Amino acid sequence: MSNYKNKFKFLCEYDASKGGLLMEAEGRYMVIGHIKDSNVRYATGDYYVLVDTTVPKSDNINQYAERAIVYNSKEDGSGIVLPHYKELENFITILPEYKNSYYAHAIFGEPEDIKSQKSEELFATIQQENGIAILTHNSSKKITDGYIKIGMTPNDYSASDFKGDNTPRAYFWGSPGGMDISGSGATYIYTCELPMNKIYDIKNNINHWDSKEAVENGYVATAYYMSGEKRRGTVVVSYVSLPIKTIRVAMDSGKVYNAEWQLIN
Repeated sequence: MSNYKNKFKFLCEYDASKGGLLMEAEGRYMVIGHIKDSNVRYATGDYYVLVDTTVPKSDNINQYAERAIVYNSKEDGSGIVLPHYKELENFITILPEYKNSYYAHAIFGEPEDIKSQKSEELFATIQQENGIAILTHNSSKKITDGYIKIGMTPNDYSASDFKGDNTPRAYFWGSPGGMDISGSGATYIYTCELPMNKIYDIKNNINHWDSKEAVENGYVATAYYMSGEKRRGTVVVSYVSLPIKTIRVAMDSGKVYNAEWQLIN
């Protein structure tokens, strides 16, 4: 059967109530809903809510939404594209089979129970003992005053996540994998401690606070996956200077020092 006849066959068989059937057959875009009678800024009329199936799902659902969710005047993605205006959510109807899907959560946000579960998973990646987080700071600088101070220049592991909003902070690895400084270019590995209940999950953000609001409400640090990916480790950003507990030196295997550089192991 020719390609033209294949497409005609799909058109004849397409049932709008089944959402993505036609687009899955075509290959790239999948219909998961519609925008009816929208009147947001210059976005007026009816549109399709599409998923670009070439974009892989991600731990960072907001980033996924920006890349994969498309509002288009044509169901094959070849029409007028709408920006992701927040107001458009009031006009979106998700097809029944996608209402509780990952795609719907990417558009409307995840339910609180899912956010809570993800927050628990995030905190489980942070090395801790008896409710105290064991945080690691890698640096090429020998620190002799006993503190990892806020306002220090971000190291290479956190530079891409530095927002540059002039809020003094210090970056740490929370996950155990961050303790490995081999190949990172850092010479020293410092550990600090912080109560787990003072760390706020800024990404799942159950209270919908930004970092400033989290601090105003009693937290002193925020946590998130590096670049939004769990496999890359968990970063903890402290908004207070933390005292150094132990120090290790690359190429000096097995030796552990205290904050005064006295050998303790």
